[in-house]
Amino acid sequence: MNMELKKKIEVSRKKVQKFVKKPENKKYLVLAVVLTAVFVIYKKYGNGKKAASGTGTNNGSTGTTTFPDNSANADGALGSYKKVVAGREYSYSRTPELELEFNEDGTISDITPGLSFDGISNRIGNKRIYYMLGYSVFQNANNSYNQFRNVFLPDGIYTIRQFVCDENVVPNLAAFKQKLTGWNNGVNMTNSRLSEVFLAIKTLNATGNSVVPRWLKVSRHLVFPSVVPQKDWAAYNKFFCIVYQNQGSSAEDYQKFGINTDLDYNVQAAQPKTWNTVRKGDPSIQDNNWYYQQGRSWIEKSGVSKRFVLTDQYPEDAQNTDPDIDTKMYHFYKGALDRISEVHGPTNKKNTGLYGSYGIDDFSKLIVADHLKFDRQTFEQSLTSHVHKVYDPASSSWAGDASYYATGAINVRNVNHSFYMYNNIEMIPYRIIYVNERIKVGTKTYQGQDRESNILGFGWAKAQSLVTPFGIGIEYASTGEIIPFPGGEIKSVQNLEIPMPWEENFTCGFWCTLIFSGLGMWNAPGSRFGKDASKLHWWTDQQVQWKKNGGNWEPYVSGQNGAPVNDSSGLMHRLWAPPTDAAYAGSDAVWKIRDRIQVLEHVSYTSSKGNFTAVPGTSGLHLNGFGSLNKNLFVIKDAYDGQKGVALRGSGQGGKVLIYYNGFLSPHEYEDNVIMDGVNLGRVYGRQTVIRTI
Repeated sequence: MNMELKKKIEVSRKKVQKFVKKPENKKYLVLAVVLTAVFVIYKKYGNGKKAASGTGTNNGSTGTTTFPDNSANADGALGSYKKVVAGREYSYSRTPELELEFNEDGTISDITPGLSFDGISNRIGNKRIYYMLGYSVFQNANNSYNQFRNVFLPDGIYTIRQFVCDENVVPNLAAFKQKLTGWNNGVNMTNSRLSEVFLAIKTLNATGNSVVPRWLKVSRHLVFPSVVPQKDWAAYNKFFCIVYQNQGSSAEDYQKFGINTDLDYNVQAAQPKTWNTVRKGDPSIQDNNWYYQQGRSWIEKSGVSKRFVLTDQYPEDAQNTDPDIDTKMYHFYKGALDRISEVHGPTNKKNTGLYGSYGIDDFSKLIVADHLKFDRQTFEQSLTSHVHKVYDPASSSWAGDASYYATGAINVRNVNHSFYMYNNIEMIPYRIIYVNERIKVGTKTYQGQDRESNILGFGWAKAQSLVTPFGIGIEYASTGEIIPFPGGEIKSVQNLEIPMPWEENFTCGFWCTLIFSGLGMWNAPGSRFGKDASKLHWWTDQQVQWKKNGGNWEPYVSGQNGAPVNDSSGLMHRLWAPPTDAAYAGSDAVWKIRDRIQVLEHVSYTSSKGNFTAVPGTSGLHLNGFGSLNKNLFVIKDAYDGQKGVALRGSGQGGKVLIYYNGFLSPHEYEDNVIMDGVNLGRVYGRQTVIRTI
């Protein structure tokens, strides 16, 4: 760099810093940070040389620089990377294997070292390469293989997932799609490995119609508390629950944004805006009265609040040792509801946060989301003649009433639907609409009585292996993450649960809040994200390495050879913050249309990909739970089987809104002229939720 120019920049930088120190000039702090960053970058890279290892890479894109996004800057990102190319800003993570290039034309390419194409797929040596974006297979519109070269993605968030597979197990794309769940010698850790890059794209002039907010960044601590408006879901009887928080934040810091935080066992005062997933911790067998008293006790801890969200994992703790656990859980929630009614007067469980054991309503087959994939007759039976029954896929037959009905749980609690996901093709809005129909029709008609139940989605920030033998799922074959630190980089390889694809959590947060009563994001009590970018927070059973700038990878030892100190105040070793941020962002997007969704109904639409006609049920096109009982409403099956989008119209005292999502197009594909209710939504990309107020 020219020394005279360098001196001038240094003088200017000091003047800016001196100016901003004055109290009346604090509003210019962001400008000072930007100017300082410009100086540092120019000083380091202004001579045109490539960045040193561990401080950034050029990746061959002319005039662009990658640098660690590792300071508490205006966008709040920590422990990630950022690059600006041709007016597009990329916030992203890095992996030890998968490498991406952000091209000058706004596209993205896989440039993993050793990558080649043989006419069937990309490969590295004798391994074949396949891709997913979130939980959708990345392929061409005609279902053929796409090399992930020069791919355009609109503004939004993505999890780019690269699978490196044994050729003899996964010889082509068709085999990958057939085997991707991992079962029966499918794509799992015995034959494949997985690299994932979390990516947020923001263009000065936004591309696409997605409602994904521009504040979402790849970060190792939660961003959302500082960038969204305060809110209270109580008047709408909806919830958003989390356990994760940033260190140094209080429960009230989150509750003012409409969040139920994890109940703090150490606080004796009432905690009405909290939630808890109660556990017993051992498989001991207790009687009905013990469970009844426990239910009363837990609701008491909240201050007997109807806004306290109570869930549990008692059936899991029982470990199949108690054949009467379902009946006992009725007594648990009866105890809680009785105590609420004693304080607030007779109370309908619908007006409480009593939502049941996580996973139990799926495990007991009250909910079988896969019914969407079943034949037409079985699907229709699940919403009509057998809406209260349990389906046995092994015998392709229906059995007795689901335990939710048979035990009387319908009288004392609402329904809990699990979103614990693993490698699969997920169609979340379709699934949510189907589950809503089954539960609403079932609970409004059981034994000829209307005992309508609400539904809570139950998820978390992690993806786990559900493939047996336990622990062989592809989630346990992650290549890990590269984390920037002052003086070098950390390579963290997790051998347990990996972060959930965050675009799926955004979709889950939006649609669970829109159609269900909300979403609970579980995690271990007291989970916190540190914010000290000079330190690392890791668990000693993980594989962690350190590479000093200009050096080689070596075993990580806290504080040794320039390595960051291991401390709980440091940056988390895996990216569990972005899926949490994304889920909340989805819920927050519904807040913006909250007075336009008192009624939701299916609508017909046309687009460049074809037309779809919504066929009404016995009472019209409104979803059940958003009007009178509407039997024989099968629109979602028609859309699913026809590989069409979900098109809804909402209305309320605030006006109307159109909502659209097409899960059958990959995120890089689009359809033009999507017209609903005479309104042209324009170009809509695959797997992105679009809303238009009218």
